[in-house]
Amino acid sequence: MQNNSEYSKQLLQFCNKNKIDMIYASSASVYGNSSTFIENKRYEKPINYYAESKLNFDNYVRSNLSDLDITVTGLRYFNVYGPGEFHKNHMSSVVLKFYNQMLKDNTIKIFKGSKKFIRDFIYIDDVIDLNIFFYEKKVSGIFNIGTSNPRSFSDIAAIFKKINNDINIKEIDFPDKLKGKYQEFTKSDNSLIKNIVPDLSFLSLEHGVETYIDYLKGYYSHES
Repeated sequence: MQNNSEYSKQLLQFCNKNKIDMIYASSASVYGNSSTFIENKRYEKPINYYAESKLNFDNYVRSNLSDLDITVTGLRYFNVYGPGEFHKNHMSSVVLKFYNQMLKDNTIKIFKGSKKFIRDFIYIDDVIDLNIFFYEKKVSGIFNIGTSNPRSFSDIAAIFKKINNDINIKEIDFPDKLKGKYQEFTKSDNSLIKNIVPDLSFLSLEHGVETYIDYLKGYYSHES
């Protein structure tokens, strides 16, 4: 709450005072176990403190937007993956986790029932393009940033398997600590952003994962 909510409020006040437009990272986690992912309070049902902290700031922006002298844009990122996430450690994308598991013992570990865990995965390049668009367009509001084409964790494992047929895929038990705090389904509703962004399109999961794996091969080769 201190970092995501209170500090963000201070940043917003600073930006408004100094006439600096602000784009900030919200999160699809604010929808929790909702089956509808529309930028509306009725569908926002956070199930952990991280999501609560993000929603707290979203609501602060909403309640103060009419009194601000700047453009404020909140982008609700869905499951972002791609270069530049090494610092996230255990919070990194499942693609990076799978790659590191593959390097360790050529085995990818997925939770039992992963075919039912459906998420909206979006490649980092698409996220960057949309950030630049909103920076140039200057539109206030809160927008979903996802492909609206959710896929399963098993799909990602299958893409790895297609690239390297020698990979083993091992099912493991779902951790007790995540029960009741884990989104099993996300799908960005892009109705709102489609009204703002012309020709909205995204990289496919297959292309995105393959592109990321190529990057990781080069990265680890350079590191060694």
